[in-house]
Amino acid sequence: MLYCSQRTRKLESLRIIDEVRALKINQLGKTLLLISVFSLLIFSGCTAKKMVLPSGSEVEGDKLTITLEENPTTGYVWTLKMGTENIVSLESDEYIPIQTSENVVGSGGNHVWNFNGVSKGETVLTFKYYRPWEKEDSAIETRIFTVTVSENGEIASVVSGS
Repeated sequence: MLYCSQRTRKLESLRIIDEVRALKINQLGKTLLLISVFSLLIFSGCTAKKMVLPSGSEVEGDKLTITLEENPTTGYVWTLKMGTENIVSLESDEYIPIQTSENVVGSGGNHVWNFNGVSKGETVLTFKYYRPWEKEDSAIETRIFTVTVSENGEIASVVSGS
């Protein structure tokens, strides 16, 4: 997602030209200054605003994917508890085994959850890795993701709390 358009660049260029014209330096100095400034504008270009994401998460617009390693052959599975409702919606919840040769027993895979941003706000997604027949507090790992959704439904940030 770019936060700098051609129009923004043009307006910035015009502002710089006006400021240079106002300076009391000779024509050669003004020309060199303008060349330097425009070189910076051209070669720096627009930069994409990069969201720093916690391990196991991916964001593309209004889509959030959480991927956690899982090995259900051990009895351990990830469970999800969603915080505030109607901020994100769960679109899919799937275990994907890793590809192995036919004779491998007990190999793990990835558990993948896909969410869509729904409405502006913040919610907490809590994932616990435990055996379903044991108590939830027996979890051997907990991952917490705080998700912020902007007004247009896009995922604005994802922060890991644990």
